[in-house]
Amino acid sequence: MEIVEKRGRRVTDSIGAAEYVGLTPGTQRVYAHRRDEYGWPEPVETETVRGGVVRHWYALDDLDAFKQARATPPAPPETIWDGPGHALLSARDISVLADIKHGTWKVYERDSASAWARGQDGYLPLPTWDTKIQGGPPPEEELADLGLPNQPGPRPTRYWRAEVILPWLASRTTRDAAGRPGRQGRRSGPVPKVGDLEEALKRLAGRAGHTSPPTNAEIAAELSEQFEREVSVRSVMRLKKHQRDQADQEQASAT
Repeated sequence: MEIVEKRGRRVTDSIGAAEYVGLTPGTQRVYAHRRDEYGWPEPVETETVRGGVVRHWYALDDLDAFKQARATPPAPPETIWDGPGHALLSARDISVLADIKHGTWKVYERDSASAWARGQDGYLPLPTWDTKIQGGPPPEEELADLGLPNQPGPRPTRYWRAEVILPWLASRTTRDAAGRPGRQGRRSGPVPKVGDLEEALKRLAGRAGHTSPPTNAEIAAELSEQFEREVSVRSVMRLKKHQRDQADQEQASAT
């Protein structure tokens, strides 16, 4: 991580800022692009270096304030379900209760799939009932009744006990740097870096039976094992993108 002084302040570039606050470079770019929404600080200085590469420099004290704001305890979540804790909620039920788009929920499920296959919680908790595993739908008397109209098409395949999914929904609430509630939180702990990706690739390549490049899912499973928490396929794709960005930046600096 490069730290220099500009305008009398200690600063670092975008890649360093992502590392400093514990974000992936891809997430940092999203935060910077949607600054008003996420509370990402303004750069102290922006410059164009050789090769037309634009570098944004962020003050460390601004990044400290951003980290502190993210660490602020969340506001108590509103009660969105007052039924029994043992009631089974489908993905549709949860989407309606928590105002989560269907497509977003499907991404959550996809990012959890590798952990679920190991019998562990992923980004989402392990489903209480999976029709593909249990061999059919749950008993009608165990289903939550939200009074929603019937929808055409296949029935839901996964269900969660209210007492399981509601704490997860509450944990999604945090505050951004401007103090606005409703941001999606992130799990604490170290974030995989490009070096971790490269080491994981070496380990996978050295194992018997690996004659072709590992898939993103295999890399995600390897990193999940290393970090003892779910690392999604999307995270692997972001790490690969960051790896390419670093290589391009090093090439541009060398010319």
